Amino acid sequence: ADLEKWFSEREDELREFIGIYVLAHYRNRPDDVALIGEAPHHHARLLRSSDGTIVAAVHLAREGGLDDDLIEQILAGLEPSGNVVPSLMVKYYPPYKHFAKYVGWRIVRIAVHPQLTDKGLGSLALQDLCDEARLENLDWVGAGFGATKELLNFWIKNDFVPVHISPTRNPASGEYSVLVVRPLSRRAERLVEVANHEFKLRLLNSLYDTYFDLEVEVARLLLYSPYGREEVELNLSKSQKARLKAYVDGIVTYEAANDAIKSLVKAHFMLKSDKRIKLEEIEEELLIAKCLQGKSWSDTANACGFPPSKIKSAIRGLVSRLWEGYKVEEA
Repeated sequence: ADLEKWFSEREDELREFIGIYVLAHYRNRPDDVALIGEAPHHHARLLRSSDGTIVAAVHLAREGGLDDDLIEQILAGLEPSGNVVPSLMVKYYPPYKHFAKYVGWRIVRIAVHPQLTDKGLGSLALQDLCDEARLENLDWVGAGFGATKELLNFWIKNDFVPVHISPTRNPASGEYSVLVVRPLSRRAERLVEVANHEFKLRLLNSLYDTYFDLEVEVARLLLYSPYGREEVELNLSKSQKARLKAYVDGIVTYEAANDAIKSLVKAHFMLKSDKRIKLEEIEEELLIAKCLQGKSWSDTANACGFPPSKIKSAIRGLVSRLWEGYKVEEA
């Protein structure tokens, strides 16, 4: 979109563009319009219908290309305005801080006309955007948002990968903020793959504490990934393995083997998604709630909408499938 022309001659189109966000119930502020018009690194893209009506609106910010001095300042605690994606990558993945030298587009906002949702227009806009970014030799396209099942589904199905989740919920929305990135260049993909691996490790090891209250369907989607290990890596002692087998065989209770069970479930989620034993969504959510968040049996059932009377046998059955599928006894 020619922003200069919008602000000087075509206010009707500007109103139509901003109107998409209003209709989509974005939290709009007056300075959001000024930001698009005045900030040189902010851009607009849109999709039109055959009659010229704007049906999808995208607000972009160009980020990255940071020099060494600024990267070191970010490591020391500076929070520069703009450059949200590079700053978070530097802060949470210091060994891979050179990601901040790569240039990309952060999608500040994307919205589809409410009467035309669920028709693939948002995905079409994203695909066009990524195609254009490749032509401009950009390294990545990213976005940050409050994590819900619906939003995560949208970004993940469009090949965006989670690399960060905020340590606390947003006080205004009540949601955890998530950062997703779709790498476009080979060099960016290498770093995003490493970051996603580290992200999964952090999340898996924090679900029982920091993210104890994270919605299980959100946690499951955050752990979905095209990256990860090719085969299960389990470091169980002989005693742990024996207790795990005793649990699978129905000899001991869950509580008697929960340390080994937790290790097995973590190993499952550290795999690439297409290398995992195929489980239903509800089955993975049960494992997350009970084995990784450590919820009580009744809270696990409530969190997953599962019959409380069947929860213990369901978990034992799932762990048995992981035991057999990953050939733990032979490992």
